[in-house]
Amino acid sequence: MFFWITQVRLWWSQLPKELPLPAVMIGVDVFHAPIVYDPKAKKQGRKASVAAIIVELHRGGNAGTKKIELYTESFRREGGNEYDLGEAMQSTIATALKLFNVNPASAVVWRDGISESAFGGGAAEEIIGVRKGLAGNIVGQQKTTKKCPLTYIVCQKRIDTKFLTRGIPGEEDGKYGAPPGTLVSDIQGLNNQTFYINGRAPPFSTPKPVRFIVVERDEAMLKIPVARLTWGACHDYPNWTGPIKVPSVCQMAHKLAELAGNMPDNGESINSEAYLNTVHFL
Repeated sequence: MFFWITQVRLWWSQLPKELPLPAVMIGVDVFHAPIVYDPKAKKQGRKASVAAIIVELHRGGNAGTKKIELYTESFRREGGNEYDLGEAMQSTIATALKLFNVNPASAVVWRDGISESAFGGGAAEEIIGVRKGLAGNIVGQQKTTKKCPLTYIVCQKRIDTKFLTRGIPGEEDGKYGAPPGTLVSDIQGLNNQTFYINGRAPPFSTPKPVRFIVVERDEAMLKIPVARLTWGACHDYPNWTGPIKVPSVCQMAHKLAELAGNMPDNGESINSEAYLNTVHFL
């Protein structure tokens, strides 16, 4: 099922000039249905989880200043298989690129909700699926075999790390949280590049940053400032009133998965629900 939707964008953020265009930005998240009481079965249970994948295209050039293009799909996932998304990501990306009729010069994935213990399993499988979806795309009558460089970043929101201020004249150290937009890159993981971004700073509570872990990064993407790209993508929402925490494609995937996961379960499959969306700039 396909829908064309036109929206007006009131603001935009600038892509780093180092990012090769056309570029695709991909957001992935999974909604885990809560355990509730089923009056018919007279026992507790839960519906299937829902995975959502957002593919956003930035063409560049004159076309890139006018609009972005979005393609989305959602998938039903049974309990215990929420992270088995390799095939889903491959098919979604391949379909999106075919509809966009484009061979991207770069791709960035922001994946929400994966712990370090899954980097060698679920994340590795998804990276393979993303590469297969990006490879061998056909534009017109020509098929390209050129490898699209990829960066795969995991977003972790449920962490205990917090950053507090110090050295403010007349104030005790730690009285205030770090201001919004604070980037911390000196706390590194053992195996992967890691950085923290304090996206919001509530006035009456301690702000909590998001940990971004770069699980995969091709050599052609090494010159791209991934922290600056991530922060810019956090301000790329066409319509959002909540706190800024993760890039727009990742948050939109979260919203889509939650909306689909909370739909009444009538026994119908929600697999391969697909939407095309064109967002125009003012």
